[in-house]
Amino acid sequence: MSDKINTNYYIFLIFLVSLVLRLINIENFGLWQDELHTFFNSDPNIKNGDTLERLKGLDGKYHREDNTFFYFYVLKYFLYLTNYSPFHAKLFNVLIGSLIPIVVYFICKENISKKISLYCSFFVGINIFLIHQSQELRPTIFVVLI
Repeated sequence: MSDKINTNYYIFLIFLVSLVLRLINIENFGLWQDELHTFFNSDPNIKNGDTLERLKGLDGKYHREDNTFFYFYVLKYFLYLTNYSPFHAKLFNVLIGSLIPIVVYFICKENISKKISLYCSFFVGINIFLIHQSQELRPTIFVVLI
């Protein structure tokens, strides 16, 4: 029982550290071109069909990044529940990125050992590349979680 409580405590601590690291400087730079594309396409004030039409682009073809339709619709409904703002859109990616160490823990626990899985989870939580990807409004961090 005590071992399970300690493990849950460490997982929660890793989640908090991961979350805090991802929230640092989240609003420093605003949105750039690709992030504006994501923000524009996930507008909760338009119909789902219009979102799909926006993803097609002006030439009517689906572009490489837009193959992740599920991300745009999940982000759209998250923004519908919260607020349609760049901060809330980035917050969605921060929350997803903070869940990745927990997923890594459970995957490693099944395949390796509990102690090593805590280390792996911690290192994934403080990985600077994943932190950077979590702070951008791009589908890449969503793909990592899935």
